[in-house]
Amino acid sequence: MAAKCRGKGPADIDKSELWVNRVCNFSSEYDGVSWAAKCVIGPPKVYPRYGDIRGSWAQGECNGDQFIEVGFEHKVYVDEVHIYETYHAGSVRCIKARGPDKTWINIWTAAKTEDIHTSRIFKPDIVKTKFQTDELRVETDCSTSGTWAEIDAIMIVGRKYDLPMAPDQEDLSDALEKLVNNEKFSDIQFLVGKERFYAHKSILSVRSQFFNVLFTSDFKEKNSLEPITFSDISAESFRAMLHFVYTNKIPPNTSCLLLTDLWRAADLFDLNGLQALTVREIASKLSVNNVVDIYMAAISKLPTMDDLKTVCTEFMRCNMSEVVRTESFMTLHQENVIELIQMMTTKLQI
Repeated sequence: MAAKCRGKGPADIDKSELWVNRVCNFSSEYDGVSWAAKCVIGPPKVYPRYGDIRGSWAQGECNGDQFIEVGFEHKVYVDEVHIYETYHAGSVRCIKARGPDKTWINIWTAAKTEDIHTSRIFKPDIVKTKFQTDELRVETDCSTSGTWAEIDAIMIVGRKYDLPMAPDQEDLSDALEKLVNNEKFSDIQFLVGKERFYAHKSILSVRSQFFNVLFTSDFKEKNSLEPITFSDISAESFRAMLHFVYTNKIPPNTSCLLLTDLWRAADLFDLNGLQALTVREIASKLSVNNVVDIYMAAISKLPTMDDLKTVCTEFMRCNMSEVVRTESFMTLHQENVIELIQMMTTKLQI
């Protein structure tokens, strides 16, 4: 089987995976049968095995000027090259594609060759071709290993047509981010502390049941220009909450302590996804120096953050000797110190 369609979705309708179907030229071969250049034709026969095994191309001369030129079933715009190396991998020094004028166009060059004692599928970060091609030239340098560097198979992944790429989901998120707290076309305002925020009812209502109920019920600001006031949330938390509503992301560089406030904002506005995201984000940033402060932030206000409390407790248990020497721990009230020590030593006593 020389080629197959890759994927069935509209975005992949013209993508192909092509194995070598002919050898056009080569520098040398160990012999004409067991380690011949023609061994690279078709799918792998040796991989994932490693060793000097019959069925892979082995060079006849071990120097830095070895190459093999191969052809494929039809021309494509090449996006990926996969080289199945089965003996002394790491010898590939450059990859070239046959251009429209029949010259070789370099699409990847190694900073240096290596001698890797395991088989691998080598997928270099190539320059994707702006032209269709059905031929590749792979140049190898055997001088690094001092012996044969064997290649079992070569596959290219490419497109028959140079269709525009489908938009990325990130594009939608980036576009909606421009609407966060944007007065233009907004139809609802909020006053949080002394700061005014602008938003869009349709977006808020589909993202949060809290806002959906609010906007469909009778409230005095419904048909007025007066902002809706929230007094039990900080402006920073509200801003971060809006950012999530529009983008499904937490603003970058949000501090752990602000994240605990954001979790409570998510609880208020019925955003379960945001609550889960904040806990994961905080857990990924836990350190010996901040875990005590985060733990106290999790339990000091209602509602308490039980999931985060558990994560912090386990972290402190595993790092108890360091945690008890931090300034945050040593400045705690006595009852908090006793509580934390009891929790950190519970498992140790079992």
